[in-house]
Amino acid sequence: DIKQEDIYSWMSDAFQMSAYLTASLANIVHQKTKGNAFCVLQYLQLLRDEGSLHWSCRSSSWKWNMRSIEAELSPDETIRTLSNRILQLSEKLQYVIKLISCVGSSCIESTIALFIDEMKVTRDELLSCLDLAIHERLLIKEGPIYRFTHDQIQSATYSLIPEDERCLWHLKVGLAIWTNVPDRRKDDVVFVSADQINRGIEFIKLEDLRKKVAMLNLRAGQKAMSLSTFSSAASYLSTGIKLLNQNCWEKNYDLSLHLHNFYSEVQYCNGNFREVGQVTGVVLKEGKSFYDKLRVYRIIMKTLNSDNKLNEAVNIGIDVVARLGKELPSHYSEPSVFLANVNNIKEKIVSMTVDDFLKIKPMEDSDTLIAMNFLGELALTTCFSKQDICANVTCHMMQLTLDYGVCKESVLCLANYSAVLFGFGDIKGSSIVGDFAFKLLDKLDAREFLPQLSIVCWGGALSTREPLKMVSENFLHAYKVGMQMGDIHSALLSAHFYCESSIFSGGVELEILEREIDMFEKQMVDYKQEFNWNLTVSLERIVHILIYCSSDLSQHSSEFLVGVKELMDD
Repeated sequence: DIKQEDIYSWMSDAFQMSAYLTASLANIVHQKTKGNAFCVLQYLQLLRDEGSLHWSCRSSSWKWNMRSIEAELSPDETIRTLSNRILQLSEKLQYVIKLISCVGSSCIESTIALFIDEMKVTRDELLSCLDLAIHERLLIKEGPIYRFTHDQIQSATYSLIPEDERCLWHLKVGLAIWTNVPDRRKDDVVFVSADQINRGIEFIKLEDLRKKVAMLNLRAGQKAMSLSTFSSAASYLSTGIKLLNQNCWEKNYDLSLHLHNFYSEVQYCNGNFREVGQVTGVVLKEGKSFYDKLRVYRIIMKTLNSDNKLNEAVNIGIDVVARLGKELPSHYSEPSVFLANVNNIKEKIVSMTVDDFLKIKPMEDSDTLIAMNFLGELALTTCFSKQDICANVTCHMMQLTLDYGVCKESVLCLANYSAVLFGFGDIKGSSIVGDFAFKLLDKLDAREFLPQLSIVCWGGALSTREPLKMVSENFLHAYKVGMQMGDIHSALLSAHFYCESSIFSGGVELEILEREIDMFEKQMVDYKQEFNWNLTVSLERIVHILIYCSSDLSQHSSEFLVGVKELMDD
């Protein structure tokens, strides 16, 4: 916005007159426009068009009629004024810019061509209309993008569409884009198509069309998930579910299953656990087979884990693995048998070079692959509270990897096996296995496991050979990757370890660390990560104590820091 004194100065310069002579006009312009730069220009143009402001050839200066100006429209009616101006344009130009206004403040030229009805406006006429809109200062062109010169113009143009017809206009625009776009470009317009169609779904009555739009929303939701825009993804997937009819599980089983599966997953990422429970309940009821329900079983495990209901999560995981025929061996519970198995696996792994290990065949058996997925979730669930089960799960995963080949979950079991060796005091063996885990992660492009891998390995043997500052930086990187990949639990657990290691690394000022801890705790609350919040809340108190004592850890004795560490362990 322009200050009142600046309007006085600007109008004096523009009119080439003293500020004293333009003061009365400048004062009323400021009153009516509240200093909005766009409104100032539009208001002066309105005064000129209405004749209240005109150029006098006799005096070679601008003249105005204060009485008529005081009676002129207020800026609240700017949109109506602009609308009247647009109504003076040709019907074809009005049609073009009204359609563009449905899309928003801007639109790519190639997309405009998709939704313009060639029965009303030909290709040549479209280009002519766009050029004229630029000439009339309604649009500007920036590369391939046409943009309204101001939001007010877009609003004024959109207001010309009768309110009860707007949803139908959006529907027609969205359907035209999705129907006319070549298959190779569908991913480029999936969001704009879905957004436009969804504003007019009340007009979609044909069952076949509703199914096609539901499929479009599934595609938009999957793409939004890949971009980590989980709120948008939930909106698309929820709309897709609403488009299905009451008999959807009978008539469109696969589509219904995919929509509900992805919706439960994205709502887990959003921390909406109640919604997760409702949606997964539908799949468990309507799913035809055990295999069709596997995806929601895993989401239920992750939700229970985040909600600190670990026993329930463990029971589901053990049951699923057993039904896949890969149940946990009962003899692992015997300490002597377990230790012998750990050493047996260690001898096989440590005898290999990295290249030898990476040449192990890929795992192909489908049931074993699924079992590895659930065992990985079990390992994450039990790694802190039920470490005996976690160790058994890890050895079982290692044995499956050696027997059936490597898969992405083998990255996680290597990391956990590294932790088992670290727990037995075998730092060298633990470090070797940890390196194998990172090498396999790179080979299999298993980036989604980086947060879990970092938690285990950088919290174990690898932390003994690298500076603590580097360790904390790796935890921070794991947090960022986890949030991008939708692994909220592991991401925020990585955030906890970043804060914990930063206390001792000295790489972050305590005041900054205090703010970061506060930010992470708020995220843990927002995403309902009770387990991670319980771990992290004590760190905030410790940092408060350290700030109170001194902002420089080097001033404290080693005994003081040991005391702090004991407090953290408690």
